[in-house]
Amino acid sequence: MSLADLNSTAHFSGCPSIDPFHEFSLRAQKTFDEMELTLDMCSEMCPHCGAVNLMPGFSKILAYTCSECGEPVRLSDGPDVGRFFEEG
Repeated sequence: MSLADLNSTAHFSGCPSIDPFHEFSLRAQKTFDEMELTLDMCSEMCPHCGAVNLMPGFSKILAYTCSECGEPVRLSDGPDVGRFFEEG
């Protein structure tokens, strides 16, 4: 039996121990939980629609996508942020 067969069998039998996506999702969830437990919180008002966007777990944000209107919002002129806005 190949690794692909084992993974397929494990996935359909409900065994998450071989599924790499399951392992990743558990690590990601743990990271997000730890971020929320820091009690850090950012909030920004969208310049496009006026909605308040809350970002628990972050003490600083450079850019975000508005949760209400879906528009990208840039809060920094840093060079690393420009690549998300297709600049330089």
